[in-house]
Amino acid sequence: MTLDAVVVRAGLSKGAFLYHFKTKRDLFVTLIDEMIRAFDAVQANHERRFAGDPDPWLSSQVEAMPDDEMQKMGAALLAAAAEDPTLLDPLREWYRVQYERARRSPRGTETAALIMLALDGALFADLLGLPILAPAERRHFFRALQDLASGHLELVPAKGRT
Repeated sequence: MTLDAVVVRAGLSKGAFLYHFKTKRDLFVTLIDEMIRAFDAVQANHERRFAGDPDPWLSSQVEAMPDDEMQKMGAALLAAAAEDPTLLDPLREWYRVQYERARRSPRGTETAALIMLALDGALFADLLGLPILAPAERRHFFRALQDLASGHLELVPAKGRT
């Protein structure tokens, strides 16, 4: 991805673009910050909808899964991070905070971790273009995660295991 291609896609003059983003790194830092902010805003909005659930925050994580446009940006950011891994430092910190919150979930650490890791696996499979689930399977998968988050589905140990 070149800056010229980004300028054309943004519909700006190169001068206007370079006024705001001196380097490609500046652009990616801003994109990462914006992706985090956008996800947090969507998640907070969904969290209010799940106010009656045992852990509204956890339930909102499933509903807030990134849309196709955000996933396209995520794929571009992964490519950029291959050149400069420090670009992901804000995302690493965001993930640390997310998983710290999951550890305190009223649904239990194991249940919250299972949901969060499943969501991250689905997200990264999508980012990498891996054809893991058919659309109907995907809907069922996310419904099961939502049921688990909201307490409508429970993890039950197998007989003989505690």
